[in-house]
This record gives sequence, C-alpha cells and structure tokens, in this order.
Amino acid sequence: MSLTRPSLSQLWSSTLTVVGFALLAKLCGALKEIALANQLGTSLLVDQFVFAFSLATWPAAVAGSILTISLTPLLAKLRRRNDSGTQNFMAQLWCGSIALSLLVAVLFGCVFPVLSPLAASGGARLAMMVGAVTFLSCLSTLLTVILMCHGRQIGTLFEGLPSLTLGTLLVLGLWPHDATLVYGLVFGMALQLGSLWVVHHRHIGAVSLTVPLAGPQWTALRAGLGYTTAGYAIMSSAPMIELWIASRFEPGSVASLGYAARITAMATGLIATAVNRVAIVHFCNMHSKRISGAQVWLGVVGWFSLGSFALSLVLMYFSNELVSLIFQHGRFDADAGDRVSQLMRWSVAQLTPYVATAVLCAYLSAIGGFKQIFIACMLCFVGQVACAVVGSQRHGLEAIAAAPIVGHLVMLGYLLIAVSKRPLSTSLAPSSLQT
Repeated sequence: MSLTRPSLSQLWSSTLTVVGFALLAKLCGALKEIALANQLGTSLLVDQFVFAFSLATWPAAVAGSILTISLTPLLAKLRRRNDSGTQNFMAQLWCGSIALSLLVAVLFGCVFPVLSPLAASGGARLAMMVGAVTFLSCLSTLLTVILMCHGRQIGTLFEGLPSLTLGTLLVLGLWPHDATLVYGLVFGMALQLGSLWVVHHRHIGAVSLTVPLAGPQWTALRAGLGYTTAGYAIMSSAPMIELWIASRFEPGSVASLGYAARITAMATGLIATAVNRVAIVHFCNMHSKRISGAQVWLGVVGWFSLGSFALSLVLMYFSNELVSLIFQHGRFDADAGDRVSQLMRWSVAQLTPYVATAVLCAYLSAIGGFKQIFIACMLCFVGQVACAVVGSQRHGLEAIAAAPIVGHLVMLGYLLIAVSKRPLSTSLAPSSLQT
C-alpha cells in the first residue's frame, strides 16, 4: 500500500507548522549570533562561550533524540490502548528525569574546567553556567517531547527564548560581556522551562513525581532506550571532539568553526526539527498499514531530501552574503567573514544526508528497529571522527567542517539497506507491554 494523499497532506501540514515555529526560533538565534559577532567577534571569550554552550546543551540534544525515538512510539501505543498505568508511568518518568538531569549537571559542571586549557581559562562562573544550563535544557527537552507526543508543537517555538533573551541583553549592554553571556543564557533557559511548564499544566495536567521506576511500560521503554541512548550519545559526541581538535589550532578557530556550524544549525533546525517531530508521529499513526522501505523512500525521504538539497545549494551560493549580513559588524572583520564563509560551505553540505537519515531513523523507530539505529549511529560517529582527525592534519578546519558529510553519508548507506528489508508492522512497541 502506498502513502495515501490524506496522510501526506497531514504530514505536510504538521511539517509546515513545525517549520514555522522553528523559523521564528531560528530568527531569535540569528539575533543572538548578530549581537555576539557585533560585540565580541572571534575573541577568546567567544571561544570559551562556544565550548561551554556546546558542552552544556549536548546532554539535552542527546536526550531529545533518544526520547523522540524511544518514547513517541510507546506513548502512541499507550494512547491507542487507553492504558490505565500511563499516569503513573509519566510520574515515574519525571522523577527519574529530574534526578538524572541533576546528576549530569553536577558532573558536567565539575568536569568542565579540566577538559582543556580553554575551558580552564573560563573560571568557576563559566563552569556554573555549564551545570545550570545542562539541568534546565534537559528538563525543557523532556517537556518539549511530551507536548509533541500529545500533538502540541509549541515547544519548538519556545526553543528561541534563550537566544532571544541573550541577544537582547547583549544589545542592551547592561552588564559586562562575560557576565551577560553567563547569566543571560541561564535566565533565558529558565524562561524557556517555565513557559513549557505552564503549557504542560494547562493542556496536559500538573507534573507529579513517584517512585520506584517499575512497571510494564518501563519494560517496553527499555527495549529501545538502551540502543538509542548508546547510539545517539556516541554519535552526538563527534561535534565535541571536533571542537576539541579545533581548540588545538590558532586562537579564534573554535569561534570560526562555531559560527559556521551555527549557520548550518539554523538550516537543519528548520527541516530536521520538522522531521524529528513530525515524521516519527506520522509513522506511528500509520500502524494499521504496511509500507515497504522503497515506498518510504519515495513518499517521505525523497521529498525531504529534495527540499534540504535545494536549501543547501542556496546557502552555499549566498554564503558570503549571509555571513556578512549576520556577523560582519563591529569586531567581526572581513577576514573573519571570509573564513567563516568557507567553513560554512563545507558544513552546510551535510544537510541532505542528515535529513534523509533522520527520516529513516524515524521509520525504524516506528517499527522497533532500534538495533539498526544504534549500528547506524556508530557508523556515523566513526566516519565523522576519522575524517576530522585524519583530514585536519592536512586540510585544517575545512576537514573538520566537512567531517559530518562523511559520517552521515556512511550512515545513510546503511539505513537504506536496513529499511528496505523491514515493512511497517502493526506492532510499534514490544509485546511485553500489556494492558
């Protein structure tokens, strides 16, 4: 059976909604980037902030991918079965998530100063920021995924609040730059969490906590949680390794690579966010149909890939103008702009394979193919890190910027083989889940 027109219409409608919210969030991110480049350029302070921000938001990025892939199919099945234990399961999930987020936040805050000389030079205040942002961002991610599972995509819009807050404070110049970067970001993250909490309370209900973490729902969740946690944690650590490699180059290298990567992130945020938050729900809702891997490629992967390819060509062609428009003000001079433009062209080329792999992982999640997702993540990590380590010796930062292309192409090749062998079945969660 092929994808029906109503199902595709619903897919594109949901996609446009998420893209619209993501666009507003990314515009807030652009404001922050403009203010950061205008006030600080590619200085040591920006190097420190980029490194700290990347580390602090890494657990939330990993958690978002893991929860989207593992939790969405489970909640979809619980709603279809009207499971009476859902409320207790969610209370247990919240209790475990808060405890784990706090533990990770303390760990990251303590470890941050010893990661590199660049981190150590940031001082105790920057380490405090890493811990606070880690905790706040992890809880915001959980709220966003839960709202998404209930058909509410407002969490995508609220992701722009931290950038909007920080960018506004940088423009106002009320405090010294180092203090604004630390406290402005923490305040923005707290504002995002509070907004999500209000929406959750209004539309879903109050958050409750309970222990122990046991029950048939946890048995079902653990079936995919282990594979996805290991796979996405390893794969998402590759950008941190790339930043660590870049920190060994001349001053300003991490900042330049970070500016280029964040322009790419603005693009991936528009398409990949929609894929991660719409495609997985779409496939889970099609539980009563059988769709072959080839039909998934023609019906969903092909369209998303075509759109992302067109966007990447546009960004490459206008890279100089885009970097000049966003960054080249104040202390961000023309030489820095040329450097970031060159890195951006390499970085944005990853967009098409990245989006295609995201759709295929959503499909595998819906059919319980968590082991295949883990293998794909491992292959992506190996390809990306190998390119960064080996290529940087000869080609410098350009090889680091191009490393994600290699990783996602390797991942895409494996996923195409994997999905072609697995039809969409009616069982979207392990059979151990009983009502």
